[in-house]
Amino acid sequence: AGATIEDARLNLALVQSDLILDLTYTVTAHKLLGRNPVITATTGYSASAGNPWTANACCFNNIPMAQANLSPAYATRAVDKIPGFKVWDITAMVQERMQTPADNFGLLLNADTTKPGDRYRYFASMEHAAATLRPFLDVTYSASDTTPPAVAVTAPANNASVSGMTPLQAAASDNL
Repeated sequence: AGATIEDARLNLALVQSDLILDLTYTVTAHKLLGRNPVITATTGYSASAGNPWTANACCFNNIPMAQANLSPAYATRAVDKIPGFKVWDITAMVQERMQTPADNFGLLLNADTTKPGDRYRYFASMEHAAATLRPFLDVTYSASDTTPPAVAVTAPANNASVSGMTPLQAAASDNL
């Protein structure tokens, strides 16, 4: 609470790509809208048991694939074929999620719709054997301190008359 998101970057490690000569493959990052998926139960047809994606005709055999439950793209990245981390700037998305956390159903990376089905990019998941290749979100934020510190002089006593060199004692505390 009270934090200001200054920067948020999604980092995904590219671990495999197709063998076609196309150099880049565009991957877009979107907010999921109106559905809270259960990852272990999500399919191309539903976000979870009894919670279908909004019907649409975008994809093969009219499988919804969540396409009608996506925001416009927040970030677009042309992904090359060089293995290693690729980064999407999703600062605006994370800032919005902080403002309305109840609407946070996650994000979805969308495949390049201009490419044939045999083109792809594979990224390491949270279960990848190499922990250093697992995805991470790098967030830079600043905290607003609205509570001033409390300071109390404990010696000399309140309203005491002093002269010369007099030791001073105080206690201070802060909520941060």
